[in-house]
Amino acid sequence: MTNLALNARDAMANGGRLSISARNSIIDAEQIAAGLDASPGDYVAVAVSDTGPGIPPEIRARVFEPFFTTKPKERGTGLGLAMIYGFAKQSGGHVMLDSEVGHGTTVTLYLPRATGSAAPAKPVEAAHPPAATSGVVLLVEDDAGVRQLNIERLKTLGFEVIEASTGARALELIEGGLRPDLVLSDMIMPGGVSGRDLFEQAKLIVPAIRFLLTSGYAEETFNAGGHPPLAVRVLQKPHRMAELAAAVKKALAAT
Repeated sequence: MTNLALNARDAMANGGRLSISARNSIIDAEQIAAGLDASPGDYVAVAVSDTGPGIPPEIRARVFEPFFTTKPKERGTGLGLAMIYGFAKQSGGHVMLDSEVGHGTTVTLYLPRATGSAAPAKPVEAAHPPAATSGVVLLVEDDAGVRQLNIERLKTLGFEVIEASTGARALELIEGGLRPDLVLSDMIMPGGVSGRDLFEQAKLIVPAIRFLLTSGYAEETFNAGGHPPLAVRVLQKPHRMAELAAAVKKALAAT
């Protein structure tokens, strides 16, 4: 944690906010199929987030490589994140990096949760997902793998799904007359229209529109920088189908 906190500090040379959070998380077969490199089971997810400039895509792909660093030689060896990655893997866990230029970075460690030898094994996912109502969901997600996974989940729950890969495209659809029962949108997206922007602008067009946002970032991160607290539920990534179904049900019931 110290290493991640120091990296976050260095990324915020002009000031910012460092957030550390922890939560229980369950990784299932669907998330693994979508690209999460871990074994199914119960984990503790520890996230370190900063409000720095974010990591460009060409650098993001290399951050866990040993000896790779963008810092001056006297300030970095390039081994910090590599050691964190190795520690997580040796512990039977995983590391996830979420970063967008201009929006900050979150590094999340997934470490196997100790349950005790006497604790009965719990199923990772219910055999039958919770029932949901019918309706139309506008799904806004820039990651194609995550988008396809949630399309399949929402269809299984009984929804018709209209997809958009950017917030700008989703706003175009709403401005053009689309009136979904729910907008399910990622929080941080490229293209200039974030989930917060989409929520605020769509509310001006359709005040009664229902929203559910998703994010791999700690909630404190996108409430930083003078932004008022979000008046909408945020579902943390990664999430199971049961968690998605419950969140969707609550969002649809909101007034």
